[in-house]
Amino acid sequence: MDKELVSVVIPTYNRKTALENAIRSVLDQTYENIEIIVIDDASTDNSEDVVRAFQDSRIRYIKLEKNGGPSKARNVGINEAKGKLIAFQDSDDFWYENKLDEEMREMQKDENCQMVFCKYKCNSSSDRVVPIDDDFSLMPGKEGFLKVLLGGNKIGTPTVLAKKEILQKAGMFDESLYTLEDWEFFLRIAEIGTIRFVNKVLVGVNDSIDGVNILRGARRAKTELLILSQYWNKYNDKWVFKNLISSILEDLDSMSCEEAVECTMFLKKYELSEVYIRLIAEHTDLEKKYKKNNAYQASKLNEFKKYDNYLQEKLNEYEKYNSYLQEKLDEYEKYNSYLQEKLDAHEKYVNYLLKKQDRHDSKKNKS
Repeated sequence: MDKELVSVVIPTYNRKTALENAIRSVLDQTYENIEIIVIDDASTDNSEDVVRAFQDSRIRYIKLEKNGGPSKARNVGINEAKGKLIAFQDSDDFWYENKLDEEMREMQKDENCQMVFCKYKCNSSSDRVVPIDDDFSLMPGKEGFLKVLLGGNKIGTPTVLAKKEILQKAGMFDESLYTLEDWEFFLRIAEIGTIRFVNKVLVGVNDSIDGVNILRGARRAKTELLILSQYWNKYNDKWVFKNLISSILEDLDSMSCEEAVECTMFLKKYELSEVYIRLIAEHTDLEKKYKKNNAYQASKLNEFKKYDNYLQEKLNEYEKYNSYLQEKLDEYEKYNSYLQEKLDAHEKYVNYLLKKQDRHDSKKNKS
């Protein structure tokens, strides 16, 4: 397996200033049997020039006609990959030079292993490392692994090396999701495949201000609620979802009133225990949002009723006007009948005068 071709998929969108370093960190790997597939998600910043400048036959560049988001771009890359092994790199991050070598060695430890990942370090003032602890090592077995993963998005996409067949079997990235799509996908893989963890920092991640995974609000909550709905009935111990629900509650504060109410109704479907109800009460002002929403709905209802009354008045006016027109039409028909009678009488009188003239002329000719 150590000589297997690894296809590295790099989605990018308007990241030309960071893209060069991301690609170079892949080219500098000590594991050399690689191909790089750059999927340009309809960039407008001449990212193509950065890729072409490498002039390396191992790099393929594919530009999408329409922006479809990171899931779409990664799925295109997976389908285009020639290798049986696929790794992901983000266009603003970088790999340590031994990243692939370390992960290949970890994968070789278990012939059933279908995916490996490592730690990553956030290159910010905090220098945060994810995952921050060794939970994946301390929780053996698929069940334990899933419980840890449900506790938060602990697998960075650029840290992953996986077999192409497991990515396809798991159903690929969900293209309807705008953020946390990697978390949702890796949970699906964890359910059906064997995943191993390299307990080393092998990737550097830049916390971009435009990164989709740092966004709060309805889009993020959509993915979180999807995950909640997929796994809620699979675990009797609902405390597994504590972090997930707490995150959803944080997202509520960034939503519009209507989105927050819809999200809360979704949460209520799962009959949350009192501890979660207390969390809702502590972290959100839902009552205020409910009242605001009810007032908004009442206002719209009043507007509708006023408009309905307005339409009814117009309808009544129309019916009155229609009756008026009908009366005028009846009068017109009566007057028309009267004129027709007068016309008939006039024609009879004219005929009478003509006959009388004919008789007069006949008598005059005889005399």
